[in-house]
Amino acid sequence: MTVEPNDVLIEITGMLRETMGEFGPAAQITSDSTFYGLGLESLEIVALGGRIQAHYGWSVNFVQFAAGVSVGNLEDVTLGQMVDFVVESLNSPTPAAGS
Repeated sequence: MTVEPNDVLIEITGMLRETMGEFGPAAQITSDSTFYGLGLESLEIVALGGRIQAHYGWSVNFVQFAAGVSVGNLEDVTLGQMVDFVVESLNSPTPAAGS
């Protein structure tokens, strides 16, 4: 079964809103939204990564995703980049790490 990017975007947007709680932005969250633009700090990004991994399983390894981003730039990652990683991980016969 192939996972579609829009379906993953919807799921992750829901997880993002849960992670941010009442402090989340009132603005629309899109695939172009950056974590920094949404007001997320490093711990919240890690919490979101944990939710994503718990939801999709070990084939989506957030640590490997974060390792591919330089430390100071994690906040500049877009939601679309994370969605692409999840989709690639789930649609790949092997984990997306190292790709």
